[in-house]
Amino acid sequence: MLATIFLFILIIFIISFIVSLIVLVFKKRIPCPECQFKLKAVTDSVRCPKCKTKLYKQKDGSYISRN
Repeated sequence: MLATIFLFILIIFIISFIVSLIVLVFKKRIPCPECQFKLKAVTDSVRCPKCKTKLYKQKDGSYISRN
Protein backbone atom coordinates (compact mmCIF):
# COMPACT_ATOMS: atom_id res chain seq x y z
CA MET A 1 0.00 0.00 0.00
CA LEU A 2 2.76 2.44 0.95
CA ALA A 3 4.76 1.53 -2.15
CA THR A 4 1.71 2.22 -4.35
CA ILE A 5 1.23 5.68 -2.83
CA PHE A 6 4.93 6.45 -3.23
CA LEU A 7 4.84 5.30 -6.86
CA PHE A 8 1.76 7.44 -7.55
CA ILE A 9 3.42 10.54 -6.06
CA LEU A 10 6.58 9.84 -8.05
CA ILE A 11 4.62 9.55 -11.31
CA ILE A 12 2.77 12.82 -10.61
CA PHE A 13 6.10 14.55 -9.89
CA ILE A 14 7.67 13.26 -13.11
CA ILE A 15 4.67 14.33 -15.21
CA SER A 16 4.64 17.82 -13.68
CA PHE A 17 8.39 18.15 -14.26
CA ILE A 18 8.01 17.21 -17.94
CA VAL A 19 5.12 19.65 -18.40
CA SER A 20 7.08 22.49 -16.81
CA LEU A 21 10.05 21.79 -19.09
CA ILE A 22 7.77 21.87 -22.14
CA VAL A 23 6.28 25.19 -21.01
CA LEU A 24 9.76 26.64 -20.47
CA VAL A 25 10.98 25.57 -23.90
CA PHE A 26 8.03 27.06 -25.78
CA LYS A 27 7.87 30.40 -23.96
CA LYS A 28 8.90 33.36 -26.07
CA ARG A 29 11.95 35.47 -25.36
CA ILE A 30 11.31 39.15 -24.71
CA PRO A 31 13.92 41.93 -24.72
CA CYS A 32 14.50 43.92 -21.55
CA PRO A 33 13.60 47.58 -22.25
CA GLU A 34 16.63 48.82 -20.30
CA CYS A 35 19.52 46.63 -21.48
CA GLN A 36 18.01 44.63 -24.41
CA PHE A 37 18.93 41.32 -22.73
CA LYS A 38 16.69 38.53 -24.05
CA LEU A 39 14.91 36.68 -21.25
CA LYS A 40 12.19 34.07 -21.08
CA ALA A 41 8.94 35.33 -19.63
CA VAL A 42 7.47 32.38 -17.76
CA THR A 43 5.34 34.21 -15.19
CA ASP A 44 3.47 37.52 -15.07
CA SER A 45 6.44 39.33 -13.52
CA VAL A 46 10.06 38.74 -14.50
CA ARG A 47 13.30 40.26 -13.20
CA CYS A 48 16.13 40.82 -15.68
CA PRO A 49 19.26 39.04 -14.40
CA LYS A 50 21.56 41.55 -16.05
CA CYS A 51 20.19 44.96 -14.97
CA LYS A 52 17.68 43.84 -12.26
CA THR A 53 14.73 45.66 -13.89
CA LYS A 54 11.35 44.18 -12.96
CA LEU A 55 9.00 43.57 -15.90
CA TYR A 56 5.25 43.17 -15.46
CA LYS A 57 2.83 41.60 -17.93
CA GLN A 58 -0.09 43.75 -19.07
CA LYS A 59 -3.56 42.56 -20.10
CA ASP A 60 -2.69 42.72 -23.81
CA GLY A 61 0.31 40.40 -23.32
CA SER A 62 3.08 42.98 -23.54
CA TYR A 63 5.60 43.61 -20.76
CA ILE A 64 6.41 46.97 -19.17
CA SER A 65 8.95 48.01 -16.54
CA ARG A 66 7.89 49.80 -13.38
CA ASN A 67 10.10 51.26 -10.68
